[in-house]
Amino acid sequence: MMSTPVKDELARKKEKLEEMRRKKAEMQRTNAEKHKAKMRGIMGLDQGDAPAGGAAAGSSERWSNADDIFKEFDIQGVPTQSSSGVDPSTGQSLLSTPPSGMSAAGGMMESSTGGAFSGEGLTHASGLGTSRSLRSTSKLEMGSFNTVDIPPTENYLYPKSTQTDEFLLPKESQQTDAEELASTVKEEATENKDADKGKKESGSGSGSPVPVVAKELTEEEKAAIVSSEGFLTFLTRSSQLVERKITSEVDVYKPYIQEDDDKSSSTHPGSQVKVSRVFYQDFWCANSAISSLDWSPFFPNELVLSSYHSFSHDHHPAGAASESTGGSLGGLENSGLAMVWNLGFNTDTPDAIYQCQTSVVNAVFAKFHQNLVVGGTYSGRVVIWDSRNNKRSPVQRTALPTQGHTHPVFCTEVIGTENAHNLITISSDGKLCSWSLDMLSEPQETVELFTSLGKTQTSKHNSVPVKCMSFPTNEYNSFVVGAEDGYIYGAVRHGSKPGITDTYERHYAPVTSVDFNQCPGPIDFSHLFVSSSFDWSAKLWSTKAPGRPLHSLEGLGEYVTESRWCPTHPSTFATTLTTGRMDIWNLNHDTEVPLSSLQLEGSPAIIKAKWAQNGRKIVMGDDDGKIHVADIGENICTPQPDAWSNLVHTLSELQTQTTEIDQWSDTSSNY
Repeated sequence: MMSTPVKDELARKKEKLEEMRRKKAEMQRTNAEKHKAKMRGIMGLDQGDAPAGGAAAGSSERWSNADDIFKEFDIQGVPTQSSSGVDPSTGQSLLSTPPSGMSAAGGMMESSTGGAFSGEGLTHASGLGTSRSLRSTSKLEMGSFNTVDIPPTENYLYPKSTQTDEFLLPKESQQTDAEELASTVKEEATENKDADKGKKESGSGSGSPVPVVAKELTEEEKAAIVSSEGFLTFLTRSSQLVERKITSEVDVYKPYIQEDDDKSSSTHPGSQVKVSRVFYQDFWCANSAISSLDWSPFFPNELVLSSYHSFSHDHHPAGAASESTGGSLGGLENSGLAMVWNLGFNTDTPDAIYQCQTSVVNAVFAKFHQNLVVGGTYSGRVVIWDSRNNKRSPVQRTALPTQGHTHPVFCTEVIGTENAHNLITISSDGKLCSWSLDMLSEPQETVELFTSLGKTQTSKHNSVPVKCMSFPTNEYNSFVVGAEDGYIYGAVRHGSKPGITDTYERHYAPVTSVDFNQCPGPIDFSHLFVSSSFDWSAKLWSTKAPGRPLHSLEGLGEYVTESRWCPTHPSTFATTLTTGRMDIWNLNHDTEVPLSSLQLEGSPAIIKAKWAQNGRKIVMGDDDGKIHVADIGENICTPQPDAWSNLVHTLSELQTQTTEIDQWSDTSSNY
């Protein structure tokens, strides 16, 4: 139904249009009468106002020079019309005054000498003695005029108050026609009369509207609505938007220029590392530890993915969830969990929650697929979640038994290009599998990672118990893995002998992480990688010189759980300890003392850590299931122009020191 201002405006436009039509009709009638009067005066039909011979006299005077005109065309013997201008045979007027511009050779003519003639049988003699018949004349009569009334195009102009969403409806739904408007007004008048009549009959003259009784839904109808996919999607999305809006705090007076105290603190890198946020949900994360962390490649500085390993079989966070949400996966096996957190908003709740039947030991965002999350489970299954699916359960998973993994999958990574990429997974049994993200029924290729170290009489080869993996920049064939036996192995996927190719000097405890230098720059340092171990050390290695490490950080005082290279600085990397301490090292600054250190409150054991792509943040996950977001100062993550050349000199010095130590060791062994 249209609003009252629209109806009033249409009524005013309609009245104005009718007034214009009436004025136009009057003007047409006036013009027709004037035209008729003018034609009567021209044709000499006003017999009551002029004498009978008036027309003939006027014609004789108007055509007094007719003989001269005929002489110019060499026409002789032109008959003349009598002064009376009346046909003797019929007694009628031969012609009326011809209009100006009529040709002398056509129609009916008269001369100044008199003599009437008719246009049908009258002939005259030419100079050659032949006769020429004149054309028959047509009698001029009054004609009828057909007035065609074409209404102008109606252009509706609406005030600003009427330009609302109802005018965005399709044209067939807009009642802009006059007939539809009249019917609408009539219906409203009928409804108003019925309503007034009902009020009078009920005796309620207060003018209050008739209350509308809402339909009472049954329990089955309510359950069907609540469990419907559309309702769940709307509720989830709207609740997230409302929560973000409530928790957002915009400071319009925030200065965007660096203050003096910030400039002074830039000379002290230690003061530029601090924890800004902590993500934790007691309902989901209680009795669980962080097993992996990853940044989104599509939102690299905002979205963080975390996976959890549950320590208690009695903890079932999704047991109370309904089956429609995909949360209940059944019984004691429902302990796998992965969540996505958003650093762009001030909310402390996850953006997405994914669940699995077994613990998720590793989870990553699927590169080149914005909506997919890949996870490796403790049971050996590989699962894929889709954020477009309203359910929390995986949309794809490998089957058991399978040609894939049967041991925990600690390593998952998507490598390749946008048009040709694969999912690489490695389990603790030393089996590498390459998968297509479109099909997890069976792997596309499988490589067994064997080593001859520790061989026995019954077994010539031992499987490598892989715990961590890393690929160099833009390299999809060669990689390194860290194992539980303390060794670091170099391996290839393809070639004459795929599998283990190099062996590096071992740590004295299981290797917890390996990470290549991914920092771009004028000098390529992608051959460098760092490793960490439970032997309280972190080491610097180069694939160009496998064997001994280039540098070793010994005696850090506790288990080293992570060593991660800064993605924006070529000589900076971070290490984390189980005492809750994070150290940031700059090889160009000092190779023995960290550039900056951060101690977490409560000293939780840091299990995993990951740099943001811009180098300004580090996320750390502890054994309590908490995620700590640390802000890194610009002086730490932003390199100077000579950082790459300085690192070359630093590596040369480290190589010289290693050579001197080896020579001293050989000399001392001879004694």
